[in-house]
Amino acid sequence: MNLKLLFLSTAVFGLTFVSFSQWEQRASPMFTKDNEQFTNRPLFWHIASQWKHGTCSVIRKNNYKLIQFLADGKLELYNLNEDPSESTNLVETNKDIANTMLAELVQWRKQNKVPLPPNSVLEF
Repeated sequence: MNLKLLFLSTAVFGLTFVSFSQWEQRASPMFTKDNEQFTNRPLFWHIASQWKHGTCSVIRKNNYKLIQFLADGKLELYNLNEDPSESTNLVETNKDIANTMLAELVQWRKQNKVPLPPNSVLEF
């Protein structure tokens, strides 16, 4: 975009350009205000796929990520701080963490009526 067009767009549309430091000062409170509230909050997602392992549900909480493959119920648990490439499945060595996260994941699926694939061996 040439400079004349930029100024014309600014004048016509009433746009205001601010420097990054100005934006950071304005936006920073939005992102830090509720920081404590979101620190331990789990993040859930559901992947409906036929690629690789197929459909799965995932929970990410603190440093851990638990994946449940819905066709066979298989679990994978990773500590993302220590193993960001997800190469070491910790489900057998950290059964308490895996079971706690799995209970949260199943509850989330129930509450949100997440559909299971037709080939799933799971009840929820």
